[in-house]
Amino acid sequence: MMRPLDLRVAPWIIAAVSAVVIAAAWNMGFRPAEATVRAAAIEAETVSSQVAAVEVMLLAAGGEPAWRRSQEARRSALQARLPMQEQLPGVLNAVDAVFRQGRLTLRNVSQGNVEPVNPAAPVMVPSADGISAATLACYRLPLTVIAEGRYHELADAIEQLTRNEFPALVSVDSMQLRRVAEGPRVEATVTLTVYLTGVLR
Repeated sequence: MMRPLDLRVAPWIIAAVSAVVIAAAWNMGFRPAEATVRAAAIEAETVSSQVAAVEVMLLAAGGEPAWRRSQEARRSALQARLPMQEQLPGVLNAVDAVFRQGRLTLRNVSQGNVEPVNPAAPVMVPSADGISAATLACYRLPLTVIAEGRYHELADAIEQLTRNEFPALVSVDSMQLRRVAEGPRVEATVTLTVYLTGVLR
């Protein structure tokens, strides 16, 4: 036979049940929601700092119109350094000439295959001669150059490849040095990437 509930204990039971319900609701609903709100607040703070950095950059450039002009000039300068694939022989001759100057000795130049910069989503670039941007894609050609000389001569050759005056956009991906004999001369194995434009295949 069930004993009647002691009314003096009832408030404590109700309080305990309420605490359990609140804890369960917190764990199942409110805690994930709080985490989402915190993540959103952190993201908003990050975006705000990025916007502030952009505003500072625009002010430093003299305002948005001046910044757009500077970016357009930069794009045009880079565009002028992206030769067509038909101009590749001239670019390779220029690379060859850089590593044959002075007292440098060019040991070997090997090249890989011309391939799209991003095969999954070709990088489209505008051309300097007015061809539609949709007809040109950016390609890359890997090169490996082995040359011998003094360290400062090799460093100067690498620097020449990255100058604006060089007739192509070239990135220096790696360089390994090896001493070939007693003295200041070293052998350098340089991995380069030459960027080109061409009709999308």
